[in-house]
Amino acid sequence: LVGSEMCIRDRTEEDVQSQIDSLLSQNTTTQQITDRAAADGDTVNIDYVGTVDGVAFTGGTYSGYSLTLGSGSFIDGFEDQIVGHKPGETFEGNVTFPVFSVTLNYISEEILPELTDAWVEENFSSTDGVHTVEDLRDEYQKMLYQNNLNTAVMNYLLANSTFKDLPKEVTDYQVNQCLNYYSTLAGYY
Repeated sequence: LVGSEMCIRDRTEEDVQSQIDSLLSQNTTTQQITDRAAADGDTVNIDYVGTVDGVAFTGGTYSGYSLTLGSGSFIDGFEDQIVGHKPGETFEGNVTFPVFSVTLNYISEEILPELTDAWVEENFSSTDGVHTVEDLRDEYQKMLYQNNLNTAVMNYLLANSTFKDLPKEVTDYQVNQCLNYYSTLAGYY
């Protein structure tokens, strides 16, 4: 276990930062951008009406659709025609067979929160003793150390243990659990 403990200490700082980065990513917010033209890769919110020979077709109209430009999720050429337009503009998008009247409502941008003491206090005030960035790092350090230690102990036990056959009662119990589950499920039908 001594060698495993050394490995645990070496990896913890990097793992703590990885956990914090993941936490910040999970807490991104979106902001509407209305003061610039749309570019490839932007997520835009659009309203559109598709027409063939001037008549709207079924399934060709939508309001408030979020589309990532360049994703290829629309008819070829449709997304390219949105690039360069600003929010508030209405324009014609000509593609292979339908014509779309498109209104670009806004561009969405993800905002990663800044890791500050105020952000930690706001998001972790119910967690005992976590009020600052340093408290958060310490909490993740403890959690990761414990998880890594548990893994090291389990690995040691698995490597140094001999297992015999499972008692028949254990396998019979599991089989009966499965049979009861599927019998109940079949009863619903």
